[in-house]
Amino acid sequence: MTVSALAFSDEDDTVETFTDIRTAHSKPGTVWVRASDATPSELEHVAEVFDIHPLSVEDIRNGVRPKTEEFDDYTFVLIKTAALVPEDTTFQEELDVKPVGLFIGDDWLVSLSEHDIDAVGRVWRAALDGERRILRGSDFIVYRICDGLVDGFFDVLDQIETVEDSVIADTSIGTLESINNVRRELLSFRKLVWPTREAVGYLARGDPAVDLRRRNTSATSTTTCSNSSI
Repeated sequence: MTVSALAFSDEDDTVETFTDIRTAHSKPGTVWVRASDATPSELEHVAEVFDIHPLSVEDIRNGVRPKTEEFDDYTFVLIKTAALVPEDTTFQEELDVKPVGLFIGDDWLVSLSEHDIDAVGRVWRAALDGERRILRGSDFIVYRICDGLVDGFFDVLDQIETVEDSVIADTSIGTLESINNVRRELLSFRKLVWPTREAVGYLARGDPAVDLRRRNTSATSTTTCSNSSI
C-alpha cells in the first residue's frame, strides 16, 4: 500500500474511497489519508495538499522521539509501535520500533508510516466497514490508532516477562548474559514509552475537543510505563 484516502460524514454510514487525495480533501465531511511505504514524491504531494510542514514528514523518517506539536491548522503527533522479533542472540528477541506520524486537522487526518502498521490497518478496515464509533471524526480515529499502538506495548511486556521467567529458572552459564540482554531491552522500551506518554498526555491536556477519549489512552500509557520498571 502507498497512498489511499477515504471520506465519510457523521450524518450517515457512507464511506467513499479515493486514490486522488486532492479530490478526497475537497469532499464534505471527514477525510483520512493513509500513506505507508510511500515514495518521496508521494509524501511531498501529501504534504502539499494538506499544507504539512516538510520537517514534520522528515521527523517520521529520522528516528525522532515521540512528540506532539501544534501548528496553525493541524496537530502533529509522532508515536511509535513496538514489537519483539526473533534475532540470533542469547535473548532471542530484539525490540523492533516503527514510527507513525498523525497529522490531525479539523476535518481531516493524515497517517504516515514507512511500513504497514497493524494498529493503523485495523482501524482503516473498521472505517471501510462503516463502524459508527470510528466515523465520528478524525479525533475518534486517532484515539483508536493510539489505543492500538499502546496495546502493543503490553504485548511486549508480556513477552519480556516470559523470557525473564525462563532465564530465572535456568541456572546454566548463559543465564547472566540473558538477564543482561533482557535488562537492555527493558531500558530501550522505557526510552520509547516515556516520550510516548508525554506525547499522548499533551493531546489530553491541550485541545478541549480531545476530551476524555484521549485521556483514557494517556492513562493506559502511564500504566505501561509503571509496568516496565526495572
